[in-house]
Amino acid sequence: MSNEQEKLYEELKKILKDDKINHHDFNQEYTRITKQLEKEKGKYEITRTTNKTN
Repeated sequence: MSNEQEKLYEELKKILKDDKINHHDFNQEYTRITKQLEKEKGKYEITRTTNKTN
């Protein structure tokens, strides 16, 4: 797992624990973080695939 992914997981854990966060903000943050994670995962998979073929 990349450093970037670890940071995002930490952020995700923080918002999951935050009782004061309202529903709308929670959804926005959750979506933003999960999209970012998908992007990171994609980067990793592309790199991994490229390395296999070379």
